[in-house]
Amino acid sequence: MKVKDVQDQLSNLFSSTLEQSTQNLNDTDLIRVIIHSDTLTTPIFVPLQKVGGMTSEVIMDHINHVLTSHEGMPLDGSFYVDIGTIEVPSGGRGRAIQHLTGPYCSGARKRSILKINNQDNTCMALAIAMAFVKANTVPTQEWHGLINEDDDDCTEKLIWKHKKAPNWYYSMLRFRNDHLDRQTKLTHELCRLTGTPTNRPLALSDIDAFEQFLNVDILVIRAVGGNKFIKTPPEGIQKQRLYLHLVEDPDKKKLLILMLL
Repeated sequence: MKVKDVQDQLSNLFSSTLEQSTQNLNDTDLIRVIIHSDTLTTPIFVPLQKVGGMTSEVIMDHINHVLTSHEGMPLDGSFYVDIGTIEVPSGGRGRAIQHLTGPYCSGARKRSILKINNQDNTCMALAIAMAFVKANTVPTQEWHGLINEDDDDCTEKLIWKHKKAPNWYYSMLRFRNDHLDRQTKLTHELCRLTGTPTNRPLALSDIDAFEQFLNVDILVIRAVGGNKFIKTPPEGIQKQRLYLHLVEDPDKKKLLILMLL
């Protein structure tokens, strides 16, 4: 078989695969493609971009670039394709997600995305706390129905007691001048209840304690290496899911909440 025939077959394969993977997506949603093969030392990454711009030609350009650098690579090996997509939220002020990192990071501009960039060791715990509160807010009237009138616990303790938060509290977390103090109280109370430390950066293994206490599944996407999931839920009963996006730089780690479901 000629190389041209192989390229044509691959192009047709990617065209049909993209069509199936994006049939329920809009052109403004995001997609990235990773091609894995035993004959490659590293996978071929096609960076995150809008669905409308991802075509079989774009994928083949990346493959041809690799083949040019590896002329002796055998063409009869097996491979598999990993396709990841992100449905871009619509509505609000219409600020599209264009950059996940860097000075023009969309997370810094979209109100539907929370960026955690604090100076202590609780960035992961804070991200989980903020994500859970955002996903479990209730109207003020419902909140008053949950708590007892003679309950003198602080709001942070009541939130973790009832696993709900009044919508006014979340607004204060986001927009009031004292939001950092409230975020700290909320996060340290959660760490106390889950038995997780605040004197060191948390690891992926620490997430289990939060999942058990909050009765949720926490999924983590890592920006380095093609925005792949590095923590996924076990098979079985599906719980409420919180999605965290881990963006790393040489000096520190940041957690960016991408979506809350």
